[in-house]
Amino acid sequence: MPILPVAMENPDIVVEDFSTDIQYESDQIEDSWESESTNVWENHIDNNDLEDRQKNLLGHKRLGYVLHESACKHEDSNIRRFWSPKVLDELMTLERIVEELNTYQADSSIGPLKTNDSVHALALTIRSHHRNIFVILTLLNKGQCIEQLIDEGIRDEHLPLIESMSQSRLYRRGRLRQEVSYFSKHWETYEREAFAKEQYRLMPIVLDMQPDGTVKHKTFNSRVVLPFVKQSGSGELEQGGYGVVKRVMVHPDCHRFQDVLQSIQTDDNFALKMLLQTPKQKQSEQTIAFWGEVEMLKRFTGFSHDHLVTLLMTWTINHQYYLLFPLAGCDLDQYWLKYPQPIVDFDNVRWISKQILGMTSALKSIHDPSSNTLHPPQECRYGKHGDLKPDNVLWYQSPTDERGILVLADLGLSTLNSILSRSNNSNNNMHFTPMYRSPECDLQGGKISRSYDIWTFGCLLLELVCWALGGQEARTEFSKDRMSPYLTGTCSDIFFDIQEKKGGGHVVLVKKQVTEHIAKLHEHENCSEYFHDLLYLIEEEMVVTLSVNKDRITAVDLFKRMERMHSKVTDYGSDYAKLHRRKSRPAVLYDPVDAVFKSRVRKGLQNTNLVIHKGTSQKAKSTQELEELDDDWVVIRDTELDGWNRNK
Repeated sequence: MPILPVAMENPDIVVEDFSTDIQYESDQIEDSWESESTNVWENHIDNNDLEDRQKNLLGHKRLGYVLHESACKHEDSNIRRFWSPKVLDELMTLERIVEELNTYQADSSIGPLKTNDSVHALALTIRSHHRNIFVILTLLNKGQCIEQLIDEGIRDEHLPLIESMSQSRLYRRGRLRQEVSYFSKHWETYEREAFAKEQYRLMPIVLDMQPDGTVKHKTFNSRVVLPFVKQSGSGELEQGGYGVVKRVMVHPDCHRFQDVLQSIQTDDNFALKMLLQTPKQKQSEQTIAFWGEVEMLKRFTGFSHDHLVTLLMTWTINHQYYLLFPLAGCDLDQYWLKYPQPIVDFDNVRWISKQILGMTSALKSIHDPSSNTLHPPQECRYGKHGDLKPDNVLWYQSPTDERGILVLADLGLSTLNSILSRSNNSNNNMHFTPMYRSPECDLQGGKISRSYDIWTFGCLLLELVCWALGGQEARTEFSKDRMSPYLTGTCSDIFFDIQEKKGGGHVVLVKKQVTEHIAKLHEHENCSEYFHDLLYLIEEEMVVTLSVNKDRITAVDLFKRMERMHSKVTDYGSDYAKLHRRKSRPAVLYDPVDAVFKSRVRKGLQNTNLVIHKGTSQKAKSTQELEELDDDWVVIRDTELDGWNRNK
């Protein structure tokens, strides 16, 4: 899961709730409530005489027992349980509070309440202003203490109480930091620690969007309870160089994403991406990387395009960065393995065509974004995905298509290029997918560009055609056919070759095995006109080496071609996608392109026995032309250019 460091300023973080409005003293060291005494107290509560909690003084179940029964199990064994606001609203009725208070009056071991008011009046006060405090006290078997806290003026609005490092004293939130004297005078340290921990279980974070529907970022302290429900399938899904992705189930009462995801189904399951902690001296780089990915995902999101992954929310805890996404059923590579023998019928071809069109449209929206996705207006930007591969195409269940929907994900290598930075985005420090690596990655001046995306997308589509016509077995065969020695000394299944020119120099070209396999697919018994046209497009416009005479197709033009092809597919009166027509087509070997490699590549070539190319070759793009790829696309108004010049 690569993250591209993008130079940009951090957006302002708006503090909105209890989790960020104060610096906790105990944040400076390990949480004090994890002390042995706290755990002993919790075990005492949980293992207290169950019959005593269940007994029916006045014919009612004790409130503490009901609360324990209704708790939701948390995925984190240290948190263990929590209660959603909705559950507490349903449980803490006036009648139940009255029942619990009457229990105290009748239980000689507890003693009567000291109030002169009626129990009903006290219950009204508790429900209106002290409900959560009363719940915490009840869970600690100290419900009869509620009157003392009411007398001291402690309300739910003061929660969470702040725990100091000095004997775990508890204070109200706010500038005055008033100590809760009743706790200090009458409770032991371990009891105060238990209260401090329990209060967060009643206040799980509610995950949602900003009021205007944009992605929200929060900074939480380490004590907050995120509403992750314990489930059998939770755990780590993937780990990469920059982070870990794990599956989480969010309590349905604690998120507001039910109505914002129209094209996919999640069933309260989400993918949580955590960026790996970096050394302190490099944390600023991680911060830049985090905000770079967030900004990319906010600009190019599933809210604006069904075939782009949707970033739902981000947060930070102890300098650790988190991003929340809908959980996919699988990635495209897993999907191919799950369905190793697809049926080549009209419905399946139509679905494949629909998904290819959708992904192409998504790529077009990144390469050529509409003006309303870009801000501020003085910066004209374009995007690049940078890491298109089957692992980064996700399959989701869809309420509108029983076969599901394919979504482009992990824009971690994507770059938003600004006229203000003119970043070269050199390949030298980038992470790459070796199999889909394009030839210009090794050339002097080569960089990640939108043209690079077209190459990788073409490789992906070619594998998709292999699977559609011949299943997983055909994909495996194609990969084996492409295997050949590479500069590293190991075999690689990349799609291009390097050859030595007779008389000196080198050339790059699409592997012969690739063109031969394309010819073989044309002759496949299940190949319809749709697949023939798709293969022509891949071979002639996408998976091609760049030269002075040849550029790859743009995403805009590619979308137009795919749109026309899909229109033919959906025409029920057409045999375009139905009839299988074999075409005998010899492998087309295009002239190789002259290559001037980067120094590290030249060193690798010295000890490599390359095939000698004896024929003609095309003239390569110059180093400067490769460096300036995409630069001619950026268009800004003269007034904006003047402003940029003034600010240089």
